[in-house]
Amino acid sequence: IFLCGHGQNGKGEIVVLRLTAPTPHVVLDVELPAQEALCCHRVPGRTDTLWVGTQDSRLCVYQMTKPTATLLELTLEGGPITSICHVGDTVFVGTSEGILHAFNRDDSDN
Repeated sequence: IFLCGHGQNGKGEIVVLRLTAPTPHVVLDVELPAQEALCCHRVPGRTDTLWVGTQDSRLCVYQMTKPTATLLELTLEGGPITSICHVGDTVFVGTSEGILHAFNRDDSDN
């Protein structure tokens, strides 16, 4: 389970939980350089990536095997990023002002 929000320092934070009996445990806890994380989505591919949308309109992409290194960071138009999903080789990113950004990937992309 991927959980996103803000950490104790006011910056974004992503926590990955593994649901195991009797108690879930934290697999990964990553502090983000951006403000509060509003949404995140794992995008499978040649290398799995984690796409994160923030309150300050930033889109950050991390490689799942090294989540502390940013592969891509963009500031998008349309206000805070509120949703991310993928269909096939396209990743859709929605903002609070109703703008939908589409990113196309190919086999060489993360």
